[in-house]
Amino acid sequence: MKKKAIFWGNCHNTGMVNFMQKSKQFEEVYEVHQYANWMVMQGAHTIDHDHVKTADLFLYQPLQARHGEYSTDSSVKDSIGSLLKPSCKKVSFPYTYYSAFWPISQAAHYASCKRWYGSEVIEGLRENLTDEDIISLYDADKIDWEYSRRHAETISILRQKEEVTDIKISSFIEENMGKRNLFLIPQHPTSLVFLEKANQALQILGMDKLPESVISSDNECKLEDSTYEISSGRWPLHTTAINHFGMKYTDSYGCTQHGNPIDAKQFYRSLLVYYMNMFSRGQSPLDQRQFEENYIAKGIEHDK
Repeated sequence: MKKKAIFWGNCHNTGMVNFMQKSKQFEEVYEVHQYANWMVMQGAHTIDHDHVKTADLFLYQPLQARHGEYSTDSSVKDSIGSLLKPSCKKVSFPYTYYSAFWPISQAAHYASCKRWYGSEVIEGLRENLTDEDIISLYDADKIDWEYSRRHAETISILRQKEEVTDIKISSFIEENMGKRNLFLIPQHPTSLVFLEKANQALQILGMDKLPESVISSDNECKLEDSTYEISSGRWPLHTTAINHFGMKYTDSYGCTQHGNPIDAKQFYRSLLVYYMNMFSRGQSPLDQRQFEENYIAKGIEHDK
């Protein structure tokens, strides 16, 4: 009889399950039960507490105590974390986001979101320039999108998440920055990142790593772009980002809308205009980092 493995997390759960199940060793030992924490929290799905109580392996993204019964914090009465039996092996992995590859974009899963990455760049320019002047600078590729600062900020947030997780991915991201395709949109890593996280989990379990040859595509799990609904599930790469990060994979990137290539320069120009229409001068966008920082599991002990 196989042991029971519970996966508890957001859409990244799908990537973890997909690659863990490619391991013959893992498949021979565990039967998988996958739960989308956000769907359970919204009441769209339910979780079988008997599954949790009898789980032999719990792979999860940490949720703070404030989430009550859905928290992974074992000190919270009747929480998911408190239901696990003492012998259950726990392996935690971070919410993996990266927001510095794109000049300007919204920070959450819907097009009316008032949190924008790159907003601080535009607001800084607005101190001395008209919106028309800023658009002219954009057209000439003369806006400094401050990619280095934004990279440092988003990696710092990720490392804070990793303080309470067994799996660490930030170093892998930095080592492969520009050389390998790592993200489709800020919220969705590519298959390569999921494979690295799955391999770390397999090693924790004493199992062999999987080779990169198991990857069939960079979006093997078919994660969707729920912000701008780009059908290929990824945002286009702007020339300024390609040059800054020295991206080597742009020829095979394949950002399309219903099979048609997307003009990156026009795409981000339209977002810039949309931003300016959403926030007239004197109005301030919401904190763009809050979406990422919401997933820092403050107060949770690193509990193996």
